[in-house]
Amino acid sequence: MLSYMKHLQRGYTLVELLIIVVVLTILASIAIVGWEGVSALSRDRAREQDTRQWSSTFDIYRSRFVVHPIMPTINGGAGAITRCLGSPSSFPNGRCGQYKISDSAKSFLASNSSGLESEVGKVGNMPTNSNETLRDTLVGPILYTVKNVSGTITTVDTMFINFFELGCPEDDFVDITTNPTVANGVLNDLPAALKTGNNVHACAIVNSFSFDPTS
Repeated sequence: MLSYMKHLQRGYTLVELLIIVVVLTILASIAIVGWEGVSALSRDRAREQDTRQWSSTFDIYRSRFVVHPIMPTINGGAGAITRCLGSPSSFPNGRCGQYKISDSAKSFLASNSSGLESEVGKVGNMPTNSNETLRDTLVGPILYTVKNVSGTITTVDTMFINFFELGCPEDDFVDITTNPTVANGVLNDLPAALKTGNNVHACAIVNSFSFDPTS
């Protein structure tokens, strides 16, 4: 006890103070890294929920009307098209994709979704996006649709795409930035930021369906 009181009276040495500062700095760094990880996970989960909700809504619509509420109309009924999902107010600056536009980056006007709200409203309310941006540039979700016609059969391949920080969610999401076969040309229409190796993951729920419009 006496020794402890003498220590208090003489104060801390410079070395002891340095050790305390180093320990506090390490603890603060650990806390910051942990918080950033939790925040990124929360943002990714919000994006995942958005994407799943859009995919589910389109499936409900298709089960009732045979087709999706958005169908490409390129090249006489066949081709590919990329559209934002949501209303203009649900995207920063009224855009999705890389909404800070530059000559080397793609950006998709939210107005591309005009008419989607009324169509989806036939089976329920249109999903509301969480507006979680990634790297302060990327926001989704985006729908990429490819339609092919063979005889009387029309086949539609779709990707419900969103951008993630910590990698793609498990189960039904595919990382199209690392799987060019699945991407099937969609990367040419996506933001240039995905091709710079900055650990941004473009993840998609991929599905397809066929129907005979003449029947």
